[in-house]
Amino acid sequence: MLFALICKDKPGSLQVRLDTRPEHVAFLEGLNGENKLAFAGPFLDDDGKPNGSLVVVEERNLEAA
Repeated sequence: MLFALICKDKPGSLQVRLDTRPEHVAFLEGLNGENKLAFAGPFLDDDGKPNGSLVVVEERNLEAA
């Protein structure tokens, strides 16, 4: 079953996002390697800067997702 995770960043947290991006991408690559990641991508603000994410994973139930 596919689950959509809609994640919104806290206001003013762009630097945290940028600092943790390598770990975030590595985690998504791990999900992809397990064939659990359907797709993922950022939400952008009016200035084109990321301010959230949409991550769609395939899992057996909500708890696993």
